[in-house]
Amino acid sequence: RLTERSVNIIAEKCLNLTKIQFYEYITDKSLIFLANNCRLITHITLSECQNITDDSLIAFAENCHNLKYIICNKSKTITDDSLIALSRNCRDITYIDFSYIRNITDRGLQALAENCTNLTTVMFNHNGVGDVNITDIGVQALATKCHLLTKVEFILIDLTDISLIALEIFSF
Repeated sequence: RLTERSVNIIAEKCLNLTKIQFYEYITDKSLIFLANNCRLITHITLSECQNITDDSLIAFAENCHNLKYIICNKSKTITDDSLIALSRNCRDITYIDFSYIRNITDRGLQALAENCTNLTTVMFNHNGVGDVNITDIGVQALATKCHLLTKVEFILIDLTDISLIALEIFSF
């Protein structure tokens, strides 16, 4: 199992790091240290990292402006604040997967649509447990502003024909 000390050593020694993946065992403290030191990161995967909060992703947004690819799924505490910070600071994001995160709303999608117009892939799937806070409004914003989209996933999110009509111009 990866320890906080191990991540700190990576952050101190690998300043040119561009891609990193973590599964499950990682803390905000380690990720913030990594984001503060490894500012060239373009790709990050945080899969099933239950112990992270918006603080981690905001640190990446504030320090890693070249971020293009982010997967952050199955976190219980991530909110729109992360998406808003990423959209304001990392405008070249092309791939984003925030699946199975309950606290994402249209507000976060609208921020992405407004600032990250180079998006090619967006995935905001839901596991069917709890409320879904994404509606046609968020999907319409993405469809209106993000003309490079080639992959869109909103599994188990109760969208209407309004979203489908907005997305039909892409002919996936």
